[in-house]
Amino acid sequence: MEFGGSWQFYKEFWTAHNLTQLAELLPIPEVSLRMGKRLNVPIVLHNDSENAEAVNVTAVLPEGWSNLTKYSVYPLKAGESYPVSMVLMTPASGKVGWQEITWKTDADGRQAGSLTLRVCLRRPSRRP
Repeated sequence: MEFGGSWQFYKEFWTAHNLTQLAELLPIPEVSLRMGKRLNVPIVLHNDSENAEAVNVTAVLPEGWSNLTKYSVYPLKAGESYPVSMVLMTPASGKVGWQEITWKTDADGRQAGSLTLRVCLRRPSRRP
């Protein structure tokens, strides 16, 4: 399991240009957004086993967050990778600042991996 989208692009870009030390500068990916907004997080699931697996993805969310992701179980054939979009809703009010979201995967009852994203929540903008 790994982040997709721009996180995946930069990981591949840094590798292609021999800039892999840049990945070490920010070991946990980060994003910032306002309260009450939707957050789409691209994730790529991998099945490196020799058997088909049903991969269950669980989000561990801070208080007030909602998981709007349509599915939580993804069938993957042996050797297959599958991109998914995790959709979360930030709380409309509450604590601003850094919070962590963790996704955990399991297949056939055994933990298969996890990813963590740091999110900086900001107050909603005020319009005159």
